[in-house]
Amino acid sequence: MSHGISDKEYCPTSNMESLESSTEREAVSKKKKTSKVLIDFILVTYKGEDFAKCKHCGERLKASSGHGTSHLSRHIKSCLSRQINEGKQRTLALAVNDSGAASVSIQKFDMESIRKLMSKCVIAHELSFNLVEYKYHNKLLQACNHRFVPFSRRTMKREIMSMYKIEKARLEGFINDSTQRVSLTFDMWASQQTLSYLCVTGQYVDRYWKFHAHMFIF
Repeated sequence: MSHGISDKEYCPTSNMESLESSTEREAVSKKKKTSKVLIDFILVTYKGEDFAKCKHCGERLKASSGHGTSHLSRHIKSCLSRQINEGKQRTLALAVNDSGAASVSIQKFDMESIRKLMSKCVIAHELSFNLVEYKYHNKLLQACNHRFVPFSRRTMKREIMSMYKIEKARLEGFINDSTQRVSLTFDMWASQQTLSYLCVTGQYVDRYWKFHAHMFIF
C-alpha cells in the first residue's frame, strides 16, 4: 500500500503562483494613483515647501495636497513653451497692426502650405522649377524657419500638375452645372524662335454678378 501524496493533494507550484498573484493584486490596489497632469512637472522642495516645477518653462507652482491639481492643468494649457516643444511644429510669430501695436501669436508650421504657395509663385511669375533648388533661396527660407525642408524641381512639377488637375476639374464642374453664357477669346502670337502659340480664355459672369476669366487652353 502506497503512502505517497498524489498530485491532486499537493501542488506547491500552483499554490505559490496563487499566492504571488494575490500579493501582486494587493500591491497594485494599494498603489497610489498619480494625476496625469504631473507628467509635465517635477516635484521639488523650495524653502521647505513642495512645488511642481514645469518641465517646459521652469515655473514653480505649489504642489501641496491642499492645492489640488486644477491650477497645474490651467498652467499646462496656457504654457507657450510646452506648445512649442511638444512637437506640434508651432512657432511664435510677431504681428504688427496698422496702429503699430505688436502682438505675439502661435502659428503652426505647415510644409504642405509652403509648397502650394511656392507653386503659385512659380506659376504667377513664370519662374523656373529650378528655383526650389537654388542654394541661397533655400538658405533664405531656412533662415526664416529652421523647419523648412528643401525639395527638388520634380516635387515642384508634381505639385503644380496636381494643382492644375484640381483647378481643371473644378472649372469643368462649374461650366457643366452653370446656365450662364461663356465668351471665348482666342489669342495667337509667335515668339522670336518663330514658335506659334494659341491661348483660349473663357470669360463669364456668375450668378452673383462677379466677373471671371479663366484660361482654357494654352
